[in-house]
Amino acid sequence: MPPAHTHLNLERPEDFDKFVKHMENCGAFNYIKISEKDKKHNCQYYMRKELRKFLSSRPALNHDVTPLNYQTATKLSKSKTLPTHLLTDIRLRSFKYIPSTPEHYILTDKHNNLLGYRFRLSNPDLLQALSASATTIGTDTQKEKAVRDGLRGGFQSIHLGVWADYAMEPRLTKEHEVAINHSRGFMQANKELWKEIGSALRCISPESYARLIGLPFLHTSQQQLPAAGNIITPDDYPAPYRTHQEEIPE
Repeated sequence: MPPAHTHLNLERPEDFDKFVKHMENCGAFNYIKISEKDKKHNCQYYMRKELRKFLSSRPALNHDVTPLNYQTATKLSKSKTLPTHLLTDIRLRSFKYIPSTPEHYILTDKHNNLLGYRFRLSNPDLLQALSASATTIGTDTQKEKAVRDGLRGGFQSIHLGVWADYAMEPRLTKEHEVAINHSRGFMQANKELWKEIGSALRCISPESYARLIGLPFLHTSQQQLPAAGNIITPDDYPAPYRTHQEEIPE
């Protein structure tokens, strides 16, 4: 994820205002749907409201600094294989173990670039719903191939997305084309999970959120599946392929 304003103390009014302005400038709220009755407020009002809600739900923040810098992490993330020479048993035993706690956990490099963020969901039932609905995505052949070709680990993974690295126009991935009839139900079943994680990501790294919500020039027949791969939530998923839009949580 891109650098975030981790050096700011959001308890200070001036830093809080700086971060809200950053949320606005990077486009993290460009696709937010505001109800008619609430349109008397400007968008910055909702940014402040959401950020305050997120900060109030954060009991504490544990912070570690890693010698791995953001540029190196970005380069490794684009590789199709893990650096296996770092994953020997001896090296793994030397890695720091971070237990799950109610406190939020943040990992940065020495330049305050955000490398990782972890927090507990407010409702653990959301993960049970995710696990139950995940079995509906993809065909048995896809799942077998996903495990066999799992270069990043021995787990099932299906790439549901839109890409355009070398094409003149964005295209659906092969997995997306096959699974599109099932993906709508998967998205709907996990709507509340996407909403909670998407809302948190806007407050943790708004520039990451802005990058992941999609590209406005996509044709209506090339709708992205943003939540499954990028943890961004559409407010609804009606008829196939519509642009991303999200509601402000109450």
